[in-house]
Amino acid sequence: MAYVVRSNRQVGEEFRHVARQELRRAAASLRGPAAERGVHEARKRVKKVRAVLKLLDEVRNGRWTKDRRRLRKAGRTLSGLRDADAIIEAFDKVRTQYPDRLSEHSYAAIRRQLTNKRTQAISQASHENHLKRTARQLERIRRSAKGWRVPSIRKPSLPDLVRQSFRASRKAMEIAAAGEEPGDVHDWRKRVKTLWYHLRLLQALAPDLDARIGRLKSLETLLGEDHNLEVLCTTIAGDRALQGRGSDLQRFTSAARRYQAALRRQAFALGRRLHAETSKDFSRWVRQRLMAGRTGRTPSPESEAARATA
Repeated sequence: MAYVVRSNRQVGEEFRHVARQELRRAAASLRGPAAERGVHEARKRVKKVRAVLKLLDEVRNGRWTKDRRRLRKAGRTLSGLRDADAIIEAFDKVRTQYPDRLSEHSYAAIRRQLTNKRTQAISQASHENHLKRTARQLERIRRSAKGWRVPSIRKPSLPDLVRQSFRASRKAMEIAAAGEEPGDVHDWRKRVKTLWYHLRLLQALAPDLDARIGRLKSLETLLGEDHNLEVLCTTIAGDRALQGRGSDLQRFTSAARRYQAALRRQAFALGRRLHAETSKDFSRWVRQRLMAGRTGRTPSPESEAARATA
């Protein structure tokens, strides 16, 4: 079962069905010998479920407040472990971009310390059974979701629902652009991801959404790398074991910030293109895609022009 609403099903029921499928797969990825490698997959699926709940809330606040709190707690547990992996990935990208900034010995020493921190985080999680407990928590949410009293949602109302996500993403972008504070940029990334997930849910109903979904994925990737670099620099700055490598750390951090600035310029340029239209025009554009998907018609030149601004 893909992360999409099937065209021949009631939308609200499909939202619940998709959420339960994602929860089942998230829990499964945290079990067995490959559980440590499944953290990233589980975390993504938790975010998908939270995106589904956000859409349901646009229609009617339901009795899933407790499950939302459980999801948030599970997400926090998984985030710490995922960040440990993401930091090393970010380090390797900086090293690739600026291979001559430090000696191989210095690069290896810093990476070794980051790897040690990751090993310690995984060891602690294993010792305290964090992954097993999180898997059980996700299964409890899945059982609870079976009883969600989802609202009846008509397909023609879907454009107005995702319109809220577009508006939130554009507003978050404006705030992030004003000061480029790390927290604001990260908040924008979360709004972009939610919008991306919401359009993916509609993909089976309107295949012509594919192009914009791809662009949103590219934007989310840029913002995700930006965030990873921010966490990397913060982690290195606060690591006492690395403080003796003062000049090396300064040169590495300078390179990381330079790389981050380049990524951020790309993200804002792409973000402005994707958010150039009004939320009303975006809703109209989604509605045209849904109508074309239902009738099998080719979108009109006017609707194609609207997509070209994305």
